[in-house]
Amino acid sequence: MLIIKTIDGVEKHLEGAHLSKSLLFKHLSLLKSHNPLDILVSSEILDQIIRFMEIDTNVLSAQYTPLDIKFKTCDFDFFSDCTNNTLVELCNASNYLNYPYLLELTCKILANRMQYRPTEELRELIGQGNEIIEDTDDDINKELEWLSSSE
Repeated sequence: MLIIKTIDGVEKHLEGAHLSKSLLFKHLSLLKSHNPLDILVSSEILDQIIRFMEIDTNVLSAQYTPLDIKFKTCDFDFFSDCTNNTLVELCNASNYLNYPYLLELTCKILANRMQYRPTEELRELIGQGNEIIEDTDDDINKELEWLSSSE
């Protein structure tokens, strides 16, 4: 069992599948500490991650590549109601927790949402508003060409 404390001070008791999905949790559990260990994730985001861990049946090898992953419709559906900001927070948290499948999934969902969007919508999505000058529109479009990939 692992006791962690979120950035907003909420304590969580984790065990079993929760520990095996996140490499950070797995390594922290080896410390055998009886005191809560602080993590830099909010309780709201951690609750969503824990709920997802309970239904996540994916097992990625240590040497996986993103092309090896076969996403399931139910995994996409789990996060369908999330705002873009929440997805970015989930993406950041899964990276911090070293939860590879969730990181790949949230990146894929964000990429799908960004795909084929005009520059103005992408500006809003990434929080840039109209601060970007027109000359950089082409640069943004070139940098985000990978979104058109079917992979």
